[in-house]
Amino acid sequence: DESIRLDVSKDSLCIGWKAIPISAKELSVRMLRRGRDSLNVISHETAIALIKWAIDNGVNVKKVYVDTVGTAKTYEEKLQNLFPSLDITVAAKADAKYPIVSAASICAKVTRDVILERTTLASGYPADPTTKEWLKVNGDVMLGYSDIVRFSWGTAVEAMKKKCVKITHRVDVEMEQQRKQEKGEPVDDPLKRRVVDEMPLYTALTFDCPRLCEVV
Repeated sequence: DESIRLDVSKDSLCIGWKAIPISAKELSVRMLRRGRDSLNVISHETAIALIKWAIDNGVNVKKVYVDTVGTAKTYEEKLQNLFPSLDITVAAKADAKYPIVSAASICAKVTRDVILERTTLASGYPADPTTKEWLKVNGDVMLGYSDIVRFSWGTAVEAMKKKCVKITHRVDVEMEQQRKQEKGEPVDDPLKRRVVDEMPLYTALTFDCPRLCEVV
């Protein structure tokens, strides 16, 4: 893949490319905040930003080929409405159908690999034994992992369930209470419970913090 990317870069008179890396930290923030964004939304916004960048920098864009994220028809209509003068094709497995999408995919993946080379996370894929081992031996029992790990990543979530203490966030408690009130169900406030004296491995703690209120 790296050799192909270099070939693409050398042929700059015919082919140009740009990648927008999105850090694990940014993904965690956007996917876990109130009014959270899905990976699909983030992917769509990034593709739109790339098209706008090309147009703003004087590229004579006529056709756009995109590998689908979500429903192809809906995604294509979204892009076509934003860029009515362009001929846009959104297709499943577009990287296997259109050589230009294959080239873009390689450039994106190699860029990701180069960034990950600065870490000890290996490929970052859940099937990678080195990545699995990294998740086992690294991380904090209170804070989880550093910001090179996406906290909304299912593999990381399961790893933290096994090695981290359970934390109750006040905002989650308030949202659950509101949900119960709307349904007319009894509301139990766990923040007013008497904290138990002993817990396996850890003593229960209460923090004077608006978002982090109890570790159990």
